[in-house]
Amino acid sequence: MLIRLFSLLLVLLQQQLLQLLLLLLVRLLLLLLLLLLILLLLLLLLLLLLLLLLLLLLLLLLLLLLLLLLLLLLLLLLLLLLLLLLLLLLLLLLLLLLLLLLLLLLLLLLLLLLLLLLLLLLLLLLLPLPLPLPLPLLLLLRLRQYDYNYDYYFYYYYYNYYYYYYYYYYYYYYYYYYYYYYYYYYYYYYYYYYYYYYYYYYYYYYYYYYYYYYYYYYYYYYYYYYYYYYYYYYYYYYYYYSRICLAIHLNNTSIFNSFRMRSNHDNARFKMNVIWIILSVSKCANNEITCDTCDTSYTSSY
Repeated sequence: MLIRLFSLLLVLLQQQLLQLLLLLLVRLLLLLLLLLLILLLLLLLLLLLLLLLLLLLLLLLLLLLLLLLLLLLLLLLLLLLLLLLLLLLLLLLLLLLLLLLLLLLLLLLLLLLLLLLLLLLLLLLLLPLPLPLPLPLLLLLRLRQYDYNYDYYFYYYYYNYYYYYYYYYYYYYYYYYYYYYYYYYYYYYYYYYYYYYYYYYYYYYYYYYYYYYYYYYYYYYYYYYYYYYYYYYYYYYYYYYSRICLAIHLNNTSIFNSFRMRSNHDNARFKMNVIWIILSVSKCANNEITCDTCDTSYTSSY
């Protein structure tokens, strides 16, 4: 009986011990879990702290970058201000240069005017003295025939062609300026097409340039050729005038008609020939030109 009781006690003790052990184990496990949780929490806190530090660092970097950007902007503004100042200085220099160029042009114009005045004075000094009087004054003076015969012919011819030349000179000058601006209109119009056909017309440009110089000297050849004939008709005109005087004085109509036929070939001077005929008729009618004063040596050569 005792043994059975003792065995029962032992069994009860064992069961209680087991229960206690189990409870201890469970508590230990719970403690371990709690420790693990605490560790995890600590780790999480550390991570949070690290993240916060990183955020702070990033914010600091951002602030630094912003400061750098501001500094760069300030530098750019300073550079822009410097550029503006430089541009203003350049504009001022250009204005000064333009003013200097204008002054230079004005000085050149004044110099040209002075040169023209000097040339006019030289021409006036080189003119033969006495200066030729206009034709109405010569007609009013009524000088002797022998003294002013050939001078009168020369002066009349000179003044007639003098005004006639100046008429055509200004007429040509008007057309020169007309074609001058007309040429500049086509010049800029051609200049636009020149860049378009630049490579296409390069060969023809030099080809034309060659012919330009060819016709340039060719033109000068005819220029002097015409100049020679101008003086030829200038001195040859005395012969025609003497023929008129002789024909009118002798009433020889055949010689007079031959002169008219000869002068019709010179169309440029036909009007002036008619004026000379009228004047010679008036002078021969007033007996101012006689057979003694007309040069009869031309009749044989004619």
